[in-house]
Amino acid sequence: MNNHLTNLRWDTKAANRADMIRHGRSTKGERSVNAKLNHLQVKAIMWLLAYGDFTTVEIASLFGISRQLVSAIRGGKVWKHLA
Repeated sequence: MNNHLTNLRWDTKAANRADMIRHGRSTKGERSVNAKLNHLQVKAIMWLLAYGDFTTVEIASLFGISRQLVSAIRGGKVWKHLA
């Protein structure tokens, strides 16, 4: 909140991202404007993928999401911070 030159620093993209996470300003997970699920739903999907006897299409239908999103969760491409 203090934009005075003495309070600013130049850093790498990775360090800026780490600062966002550390200070609770990260937009990953359900804080994303594009999120269709919350973390409890994603945990349930992960459990169903690991231990349930459901297809990707059945899980997608249960949660009202696309089959591609279920596959992305399974592959760790999205919501990987919960894995």
